[in-house]
Amino acid sequence: PQPTSDPLQVAAQVYPWMYMSSTLDACFKSAEAAAEARPSFASPPATYLYSDLAARETELAEEEADLSDQRVRLEAERRVEFYDELATDEFASAAPSIMQAFLAHGDTCTQVEADALKLATRSAPAEEDYYSPMRPYNALLDKLADLQRKEAQLHASIVALTQGDAPEDDGDEPSARAQLMHMFAACLPLLEARGVNLQMAHELLEGAKENLAMSLHLESLEFSDGEEEE
Repeated sequence: PQPTSDPLQVAAQVYPWMYMSSTLDACFKSAEAAAEARPSFASPPATYLYSDLAARETELAEEEADLSDQRVRLEAERRVEFYDELATDEFASAAPSIMQAFLAHGDTCTQVEADALKLATRSAPAEEDYYSPMRPYNALLDKLADLQRKEAQLHASIVALTQGDAPEDDGDEPSARAQLMHMFAACLPLLEARGVNLQMAHELLEGAKENLAMSLHLESLEFSDGEEEE
């Protein structure tokens, strides 16, 4: 179109562009103002989160410390009750000596059974036993018999100790006497096994002694026959 010099026509052509430009400019300014007024959500939530975590960590540490203190106090109270009950219970007066005898009996059985096996499998008498070859057999047989008697005595003592009236437990934890009774009751199968082993060792040694006696008897007969021939 041809340019015009009519002011009205010029105004009619320019006005829409000016209106649109001013409207866009107003929109841009409004958007900038809204963006500046909008709160920042990046930093504060992180700060709040760290603060909450730190506070929760402190609370958990305090709760854990309280629980630990409670466990320590509870364990201490249980130990005090346990020892107080032992101090006033007549049952506990015999328990230590019986347990010591039980442990000592086990150690002696192990040693004597090993000695019996070694002696029973020996091919010839030792030099120091040349003139009395039966002496070590008789000595070990005496020890085995003594251990068998002590095994029977210990068994009877533990049975008497554990067959008394069992105390009633007040709560989930068994009483001191109940704990000791369970412990001693568990010793009975061990004692019975010891008795079986002692009997086997006794029979083995008796057989070896009889074999030695037979061998010595045959040697004496051969010696007598040799003297008669001379």
